[in-house]
Amino acid sequence: MPMDIRLRDRVEMKKPHPCGEKIFEITRVGMDLKLHQLVELKKAHPCGSRNWEVLRVGMDVKLRCQGCGHEVMLPRAKAEKGIKKILEREEKADE
Repeated sequence: MPMDIRLRDRVEMKKPHPCGEKIFEITRVGMDLKLHQLVELKKAHPCGSRNWEVLRVGMDVKLRCQGCGHEVMLPRAKAEKGIKKILEREEKADE
């Protein structure tokens, strides 16, 4: 099995080759990002905050810094690579 596979990759074994060699297919599986979800990035923003809110999801991802309110739009692949973990969003109770 290939050794350079990330946790988000899905590996499926195809039919064995007639010579007996095993063939694997690697399928990239993206993160399940949702609107208004909080994410923690690997690197801190210049204001010092690592937490960002997801404002737009598609081929591009729009994020808002929770420290200073700065908004950035990144290609989805670059945004997913920079995300360290997805934080739970606290739901506000209606009173």
